[in-house]
Amino acid sequence: MKKSFINGIIYTSDKNLPFAEAVIIDGRKISAVGICDDLREEIKSSDEIIDLKGKLMLPGFTDSHLHLMYGAESLTQLDLSKVNSKAKFRAEVIKYLEENKNKNQIIGFGWDENLFLQDGIPTKEWIDDLTGKVPFYATRMDIHMALVNSEALIAAGIDSNTTDPIGGSIQRDNKGNPTGILKDSAMDLVKKIFKQDSKNSKETDFEKAVQYLHRNGITSVHDISNIGDYSFYESLAEKGKLNLRINSIPSIQKMEIHSELFVESKYPELFRCKTVKAFSDGSLGSSTAWFFEEYLNELGNFGLPTEIFQTGYIKELVQFADEKGIQLAIHAIGNRANSEVISLCESLNQKFGIRDRRFRIEHLQHIRRSDIERVRKEKIIASVQPLHLVTDADQIDSRLSPDVINESYSLRTLLDSQIKLAFGSDWTVVEPSVIKGIDAAVNRNTRVGKKHWLASQCISVKEAIDAYTISPAFASFEENIKGSITPGKLADFVILSENIFKIPLNEISSIEVISTYFNGELVYAKQ
Repeated sequence: MKKSFINGIIYTSDKNLPFAEAVIIDGRKISAVGICDDLREEIKSSDEIIDLKGKLMLPGFTDSHLHLMYGAESLTQLDLSKVNSKAKFRAEVIKYLEENKNKNQIIGFGWDENLFLQDGIPTKEWIDDLTGKVPFYATRMDIHMALVNSEALIAAGIDSNTTDPIGGSIQRDNKGNPTGILKDSAMDLVKKIFKQDSKNSKETDFEKAVQYLHRNGITSVHDISNIGDYSFYESLAEKGKLNLRINSIPSIQKMEIHSELFVESKYPELFRCKTVKAFSDGSLGSSTAWFFEEYLNELGNFGLPTEIFQTGYIKELVQFADEKGIQLAIHAIGNRANSEVISLCESLNQKFGIRDRRFRIEHLQHIRRSDIERVRKEKIIASVQPLHLVTDADQIDSRLSPDVINESYSLRTLLDSQIKLAFGSDWTVVEPSVIKGIDAAVNRNTRVGKKHWLASQCISVKEAIDAYTISPAFASFEENIKGSITPGKLADFVILSENIFKIPLNEISSIEVISTYFNGELVYAKQ
């Protein structure tokens, strides 16, 4: 079916033709882009003509870093992201229990102690009397720390005699007893007792998640996934139920890569799996991000490198993946973590020669200026989540020195150094709102009122949009099929309520997605 979109302001993310008035699609692909007068005959022959009436059209957005199935599951889990006191925390648990009386386990997410500092870090005593014999597990907003109740600790066999796993920490009271707070790899000790829902429930959750992403204009994602998710996505594609393009990036800690995943997909326009992710450190909020400098609020603590970095096993793992031609994406938040990961990329180029690896660093939140030049030289892609700065900036002063703070979220410096930025959300850490992400990158206003935090690192609207469109396509080796409104590429579009290029910068957050198209078909329209 041939469709024409006319009378629009069309930003293409294609440097050869940045703006246009009309787009013509034939089936699921773009056939022409240009000025209405120049395309008059093709428009006349269209089966359907959509008048954009001056609205702004952009390429479909890509979220370059999220946890898709975790996000899908979270839509039916206990949401603690708005909690701002111990009383509200308990009230939300009570409400959830009343609405889910038959639950034999409680899984929650999103709490942030910075919203209720007056009450301190939550402990199992906050919830034990409410949950009783029902295991409880709720992750902090960054997914690097979790609160569990006594029942979960007992089921996992964690007590005062349990030693901390490498790369993790069991928080204890002054008597040595677990408080219910687990950090990083210590969380794995408890995860195993929580059972997965049925396949039918999984499909329902996934469908709701895709609808949620479409409401945000997102047509593609880079999914930090589990190994088993690949076959699930393939089954959905076979049923014609996959209305989202997925770059699946399983996390690995051992050289047990399932080689059958890293072959050409049967549905290459819908999903691929040619990248693996590893972790170098934790997060700032959990005080496990790895720095050269100690935390101001925890003297002697420089963060917590993961087990594979502590043991040096990461070198073997990276080499193993690289020899198989698998792209590498490594989580690094603290400046020490980033420096160590850059060194890994350097070693690959030195040992095996320079090639088009598109090595990715996920987060790259705190990086020394001297290391930015190393990122440029090694052509590393910076996969950054702008909305993280909105929350991090409000807790950073008490944790890091001014010198380290001034090297945080260096978006302007990275772009000026010709480093590609691919933006994402890390959903469920924050919501997958591209509009809010653009606002954060452009304005850098924080959650509790700091205006233009480290203003010299603000970037332009165009640069932010490119970081959600063409740059993510490059980051997944898909720039030839998507990421811009270009003839021959897939017809994924988003139409906004306002022209984001013309609206005052302080009004960006008010913009809404009014429609989303996937494969040329309308998949979301604001009512």
